[in-house]
Amino acid sequence: MYAAVRVRGQPDRSNKVDKTIELLGLDNRNKVVFLPETETFEGMLEKVKDVVTYGQVSEDYLEEFLEERTDIDEVFENLDVGSVEELVEKLDEGELNLSDAVDQGFENLFRLNSPKKGFKDTKRQFKQSGSLGFREGNEIETLLKRM
Repeated sequence: MYAAVRVRGQPDRSNKVDKTIELLGLDNRNKVVFLPETETFEGMLEKVKDVVTYGQVSEDYLEEFLEERTDIDEVFENLDVGSVEELVEKLDEGELNLSDAVDQGFENLFRLNSPKKGFKDTKRQFKQSGSLGFREGNEIETLLKRM
């Protein structure tokens, strides 16, 4: 799964970028959304790479994050899953559609605090020692832990 965090605010953007941000649900800074690894979402993330930072999160980290920040018992009842591990596994393998899970009460959008020690540079890509765009490895997990 991907985790995408909105880094930049509301300067002038094209209508396509604004619409994509709206569809992802990232209407404010420091919001994070978890998305499945599909071509559609990869294209959307590539389009908004100048506003968000994103990367792949491991199943272990996602389980830890969800246990800490959601009311899991209610979600379990609605989705017929027994544990967070099973929920993440079903979402990752595609057995459970993310939009169906959201309709049943699963939250995949979270408001976080600003990262401790801040972002590096909110106008440059991650590869250029900035904070925007794709983060390889577990760099997105490191950022989320700081938030």
